[in-house]
Amino acid sequence: MVEDGIYRSGFSQLENFAFLSTLNLKSIIYLCPEPYPEENLQVSSIQQHQAFQVRYPRQNGMVSTFLL
Repeated sequence: MVEDGIYRSGFSQLENFAFLSTLNLKSIIYLCPEPYPEENLQVSSIQQHQAFQVRYPRQNGMVSTFLL
């Protein structure tokens, strides 16, 4: 947890969304140059949180995600 209600993680895999649903997220901010996978967008829609992408270059091969 970065701050109350704000979490930072690596790239969210489909198998992580069950856990993410327990956090009652409102948004996912995805920082990466590649498009956010369609499967993840569908799960985000089902779990009723918005997914935002900021095209951001990889840092040492890593992708960052902020969960709000």
